Amino acid sequence: MARIHYWQYIVDEEGSPIGGVQIRFYLADTVIEANIYANSTVGHQTTTSAINLLSNGEGYFEFWVGDEWELNGGYPSTQRFRLEWIRTGMREGVIDYIDIFPPLYEVDETASGQTPAEESVRRNKLISNRLAYNWEEHVESVVSGSAYRVDAPHDIQPVIVCDTGTEYNKVISNNLMNQIYTLAVSASTATLDASAADIDFSLIPEDHPLVPSGSGLWYSDIDHNLDGGVINEYPIIQVVDRSDNTYIVPETIKSLNQDQAKIVFSFPSSAAAAAAEFMVVTIG
Repeated sequence: MARIHYWQYIVDEEGSPIGGVQIRFYLADTVIEANIYANSTVGHQTTTSAINLLSNGEGYFEFWVGDEWELNGGYPSTQRFRLEWIRTGMREGVIDYIDIFPPLYEVDETASGQTPAEESVRRNKLISNRLAYNWEEHVESVVSGSAYRVDAPHDIQPVIVCDTGTEYNKVISNNLMNQIYTLAVSASTATLDASAADIDFSLIPEDHPLVPSGSGLWYSDIDHNLDGGVINEYPIIQVVDRSDNTYIVPETIKSLNQDQAKIVFSFPSSAAAAAAEFMVVTIG
């Protein structure tokens, strides 16, 4: 059983509430009065005329409508409704084809065997009541005497930073998290020993000319001559614009071999390319 709460405020053109307005509720495009309930959970079906529903001093009124699982007087989710409001001395108002029922209903984690039982698996929620039943207890389940949850849902175990286990039953292993935690609490930092690094400096266009390749692109093949084996086939390359001493990012940098790299630049004109002056720093 589920009842949908419907409410409105009746106000005038200035936004002031109007009390004592007669409320009538019908099936859409008819004058057949719709079943309503005066309470969200208890009481029998009635109609707005039977209880002479009126807006209160704040212009407010409310009632509930049963869905198809209501024992008596409910409606399918496809049913639409018509609302009318009337008071002597004011113009009548009408809203027709009102959608009362939501496209998705709230999950009830406490209800696994409603009456009728079909409600537990009804496809009007993101997850059925049967699947959601006792979810919190499922998530919080523990093995008696254990300090940690060892039978966690779907076998995804919690990470324990004081452990160094490498079991593949967590999003990240205890061992890896332990290393991260140890580095964090000891304020350790990784260092790079560059004492044996090879560094090459070259100038564009003095050492390596710019060659046009079309579509506003120019390239320069840099001979860094690090020649230190396979590791130097992919050196670190930085480019500095000598006009203002700023580091720039070229269009592309491509390693040709362990001694050469192709650097591609974009210029708005040939004049801009002719005026360009760069320094290339290659670290291998």
